[in-house]
Amino acid sequence: MFLLKDLIDRYHNVWILCEDKYLQRLFLIQAECEGFLAINGQKPTELGLQKFYGISDDMTMGYLSSMIWSLTKRNPNDDHVRIDFGKYIAGLDALICVKKTQIWKQLLDSNDSVKYEGMTIDGEPNGSGSLYFPNGKIYKEGVFGKKGLLCGTEYYSNGNKRFTGVYEYNAGYGPNYPKHGIYYSKNGIRKYEGEFKVQRSGIGWPTVTFPKDFGPVVPNNAPDMSFSEDHIEIVDGTDE
Repeated sequence: MFLLKDLIDRYHNVWILCEDKYLQRLFLIQAECEGFLAINGQKPTELGLQKFYGISDDMTMGYLSSMIWSLTKRNPNDDHVRIDFGKYIAGLDALICVKKTQIWKQLLDSNDSVKYEGMTIDGEPNGSGSLYFPNGKIYKEGVFGKKGLLCGTEYYSNGNKRFTGVYEYNAGYGPNYPKHGIYYSKNGIRKYEGEFKVQRSGIGWPTVTFPKDFGPVVPNNAPDMSFSEDHIEIVDGTDE
């Protein structure tokens, strides 16, 4: 199934074209099933049918006027990602206009050591890449989204695998968390394979409840995933 959550994990804010009333109804139903709410708190299916909608990674949605859609599309500085909903749910190339492109970069920490290398959007990991511990060993590698790894492998600081599989996109507070895969002990023993169970604390941070000995989603010695403007970025020479 082609989820709206997958779009906002990749692009954060998306404008969506629904050509006819059938697609408009289908979009509102899917948005509601995935947990989106209108900016005013209404359920998506309580809204009227419109041709243009917007969704955001804070799990809000709303409709756009045809004037806004058209005027901004003519603006050369417009950077909204636009998706044809009919093509998207059919598994076809649905991008109408994408101004933000993925660029390969090395992101350095405050000590000028490589913290991340791989594909980025706006100076943050997005796409295939690797995140490193301060000791230079790989922490995570695979496909990254805004809130961390989407699929791939996580390692202990000693170089052994901790988890390999897919992660659940976290639409709330906190990082993405393991959904299905293989969990290893720190000394390399395969401990568990299958679905992971997760619950949230009072502030909403995800905690793995099964397998019980997995530990925190983000280990204490893990590099943080924040990349502020003062972090140096080294481009591979292909960026303008």
